[in-house]
Amino acid sequence: MRAITRDDYRDRIIRVLRHMQDHLDEEMTPAELAKVASFSAYHFQRVFRSLTGESVMSHIRRLRLERAALALLSEKGDTEQGITGLAFDAGYRSHEAFTRAFSAHFGRSPREFRQHGRSVHLPTVPSGVHYGALEELKEWNFIETECISMEVEIKQVPGVKYAYLEHKGPYEGIGTCFEQLFGIAGKAGMLGPGMESFGLYYDDPDSTPAEKLRSRACLKVGENPQFDPSIGLKVDQRAGGQYAVVMYRGPYENLKQPYDFLYREWLPESGHEPADAPCFEIYINNPQEVKPEDLLTQICVPLAG
Repeated sequence: MRAITRDDYRDRIIRVLRHMQDHLDEEMTPAELAKVASFSAYHFQRVFRSLTGESVMSHIRRLRLERAALALLSEKGDTEQGITGLAFDAGYRSHEAFTRAFSAHFGRSPREFRQHGRSVHLPTVPSGVHYGALEELKEWNFIETECISMEVEIKQVPGVKYAYLEHKGPYEGIGTCFEQLFGIAGKAGMLGPGMESFGLYYDDPDSTPAEKLRSRACLKVGENPQFDPSIGLKVDQRAGGQYAVVMYRGPYENLKQPYDFLYREWLPESGHEPADAPCFEIYINNPQEVKPEDLLTQICVPLAG
């Protein structure tokens, strides 16, 4: 398998940026766009956001608003009925919702924009990609922002059998799920030396609504003779293979920093791309025993073979 280059990442993101503009009237899901970009659905949103500075759906919504702004300067947007039509074209179910979103982005209502629009510049966006500027995509490149630098190891990680509880909602809430997991496992005699717990994370928290985030609080089972499926825990197998592994020291609320480094800096330069499996985190120490700045988290991103 040939090494994946930075230009490969760039070309695949440009491909999806063009696709978004060419299909702006269609429903586009992150999973469908991941196929266009030839990225794993587990990682596409993190890659896209890290390299463009916008989430997938935020980018689409902005393009639709910019298209509506241009239409407001033509006969299509000359009437209140025309503005309502633009609202529906932009994916909003009401004139009011469209007006709120438009005003938040452009700093003036659709009616005011129509009156003064020709003297208004489009707001600056991190990616620099605006509606209709397809020719400019030929010269497009990743956003440049400061990012922490970390040491990354490529490790061969074995697959493991694990018991888990599912969590849906903000990732910060998975701590309660781990408490429940340890409570059940402790009563079953599963806890002790060599115990390994980890969290599996399926979605990018900067691209997915908090209430829809999916994760699992997991406990390695292996061949543990004490494990009894009837205790109320589900069982699954974590994929083995090559992983990019970093050790992060610091509070859990700052974990976005190492993820941004991995997806924005390390992956495009590494010759690798993420595999079709979720990331996981191993928690080395206990937040009840050490200060937040001393917490150690091992972040593992699966790599395509």
